Amino acid sequence: MKRSSPGLVGADRSGYRAFVVIELRELARRENEQTEWKENVADIDDVVATLCAFANDLQNLGGGYVVCGAKEAKDEHGFPILVRSGLTANRLKEIEGTVLVRCRERVSPPIAPLVEELESGDPERRILVFVQPATGTAHSFRRGHDGAKHFVRVSRSTIEARNGLLRDLLVRKGVQEAWDRRRCEAATPRRSGSSHIWPTAFRSRRSLHRSVSRSRCRACCGRGTMRYCCSAQPRSASFPVPSLSIRRTPESIARIHTRSASSFRVR
Repeated sequence: MKRSSPGLVGADRSGYRAFVVIELRELARRENEQTEWKENVADIDDVVATLCAFANDLQNLGGGYVVCGAKEAKDEHGFPILVRSGLTANRLKEIEGTVLVRCRERVSPPIAPLVEELESGDPERRILVFVQPATGTAHSFRRGHDGAKHFVRVSRSTIEARNGLLRDLLVRKGVQEAWDRRRCEAATPRRSGSSHIWPTAFRSRRSLHRSVSRSRCRACCGRGTMRYCCSAQPRSASFPVPSLSIRRTPESIARIHTRSASSFRVR
């Protein structure tokens, strides 16, 4: 079930600013896997990868926040508190511009996170917040010289989606069909058509009838083939078989009568 994320609901700019402040205070008091804290933002690609993971929303949480210029800490009683270190004006503009450009150029399909500036307590510094709602598509991020990769959020970490996680993401987003609904590309109408499918039990019993008919044929006629066997038709008529042309010769008829007479001879 998708969790409620009030900060992701659109509103006017003034109301949205106050709403984000309340959400940040709430996030500072409890652990939240929808929030990534970046105090100094050493690597901007980490911010973009996290935003891409929030857009993919593998855990169906509704998106998330990337808070730049703040970090989580503990007070003397062990409760989480928010340390608002803030960013300078130049650094804030650099991070904001670079992140938005890479979200447009290196993320496929592109994403457009919401941006908000919050006060840090120092008039010369501010906190930069990126809000990324969940989307209905699977996004990949091309990081540096590496190829495009899908990122997901697992607990409070941003990791690359591989193997089962990647398949789960693609199936959830509708990019890839579930394995039990896929068509077999190697199947042909002769193999997959309903008129050409024989039940397993029918095939096994049909083979049994053929083997019995061949053994009878060798015993009575000595020819070893169903075509010339006088008893080629199976005893059970519940399973239809193709009509067989039975050819009887005088030699075979005489041999049958001879064997029948010898079976009743008193010894």
